[in-house]
Amino acid sequence: MIRVPRSSLFYFALVLVLGVVFWITWTGIESQNKSSDWTYSDLINKAGDHQVKALDVKGTDGTATDASGAKHNVHLPDTFEATANDLIKNDQVAVTIEGANSSAYWLQVLVPNLILLLLIGGFMYYILRQTQSGNNQAMSFGRSRARMIAGDKPAVTFSD
Repeated sequence: MIRVPRSSLFYFALVLVLGVVFWITWTGIESQNKSSDWTYSDLINKAGDHQVKALDVKGTDGTATDASGAKHNVHLPDTFEATANDLIKNDQVAVTIEGANSSAYWLQVLVPNLILLLLIGGFMYYILRQTQSGNNQAMSFGRSRARMIAGDKPAVTFSD
């Protein structure tokens, strides 16, 4: 049976967790880059040309779906609710309005930072524990080991 040292497993798990965090961050950045942004005037003009199928509004941010099914981010003005009726009646755009969910935003910001903080704290705890105990550790140069004296061995004497 092959025995793997505990420290090797710790470093393997650390690399694995950091890889997962990196992958989640990378996919989030890539998904933001794939969607294009429209200005508010682009939204109004394209809705007038019947090129917009739907608009999902959350607070002052919206996601417009064009006729081909592509999604576009739009920053909406505070007075958008007055214009929403015109989009629904005249331009036949399906508008869905939801309240701004600030707790989801805080969760998106807090969770990756907490994971990183826990990883750094765990790593520091592991390193500090390693330096405090064990005879083959970095800080054990001043410690001496107790030696047993065997009773069946004769004492060595030197005579001149």
